[in-house]
Amino acid sequence: MANVRFDLGLQNVLETNVNSTERLYSFIRNASRLKSIVHVSSFYSNCDRSHVDEYIYDDIPFGGLDNMKSILSHLSDGEREALTPTIIGQMPNSYVFSKKCAEVMIMQRFSDLPISIFRPPVVTPSYQEPEPGWVDGLQGVTGLSVPLLKRTLLWYYGNPDAYSPWVPVDYCASGIIVAACDTYERHQQGKVMASFDRMPPPPPVYNYCFDQQLQTWQQFTRSICAELPSFIGRKLSVLRNHITRWRIISRITFVVLYLQAYLGDAVLKVLRKPQRNVRIARLLHTLANALEFFLCYIWTMRNDNVKRMRSLLKESEASFLEFDVDRIDHKEYFRSYVDGLAKELKRREQRARSRK
Repeated sequence: MANVRFDLGLQNVLETNVNSTERLYSFIRNASRLKSIVHVSSFYSNCDRSHVDEYIYDDIPFGGLDNMKSILSHLSDGEREALTPTIIGQMPNSYVFSKKCAEVMIMQRFSDLPISIFRPPVVTPSYQEPEPGWVDGLQGVTGLSVPLLKRTLLWYYGNPDAYSPWVPVDYCASGIIVAACDTYERHQQGKVMASFDRMPPPPPVYNYCFDQQLQTWQQFTRSICAELPSFIGRKLSVLRNHITRWRIISRITFVVLYLQAYLGDAVLKVLRKPQRNVRIARLLHTLANALEFFLCYIWTMRNDNVKRMRSLLKESEASFLEFDVDRIDHKEYFRSYVDGLAKELKRREQRARSRK
């Protein structure tokens, strides 16, 4: 349901991530067999705060969500673009702001439904299902990991001591399934509360984050480097890839990357072969710029609902619906992370050759 691009205009991303979601939930409101809805938001929907509770923050500027949407509807594209930085404030892009708006919209319009807000953080390749290291896209942190395997000199700008929770995609899927069951049970209890208060309780929020095995971004990259197949590759990757506080150093490495890409494409052009190096360099640069904010800051969070939800799982259920990231063996995980990413890169190269 959501558009995850960070570079769309505010009006476009609100239409997709808020208005379309509102139309969907309005459509299924009267579904006779509706049991539970889990709205997948983002842990970063409130990244303008240093601490995030399992709570919907209704602090939309310009008088609230409806008033803000009304104001935007009367502006030209240029006026909306000029006003966007004022509206999103300290948030890094319109995408995370739209996820915040969707949460507020759900609280205002659909609190009477069996609905909850699920906030995953950085989603990474799978731990076990459908196979260890499974990945089908190179977005986010996974995309930034590609130079580690390609032995490319590339330093990213950020805070080496900053950290953010990450979750394997299969654990995230299990968490959503369990949250759906918990949402149904909470809604049944909420009906009793509403019969006394005449007001339905707010939708439960699940900050799907664990905090016992947090890694800094520098440690995260080092964990990947430690599982590279060759001894020389493991040692040199420590120098090739780094999180640096010095933006100028990051820019220099990207300049080197672009020079290599242009020279490589020039040779390929002479050989009359497809040129992809510059396009890949631009994609990496765009991705690094989009994720720069998240590499620089540290957030704390409450995850009481998620911990409670895990405590209710029986061992027989946890055997196929495990979602506690603190129970992951990191060395085993990053070994499969590297293997899975290498397989995905190989598949993409094979598809590219088959299209020639």
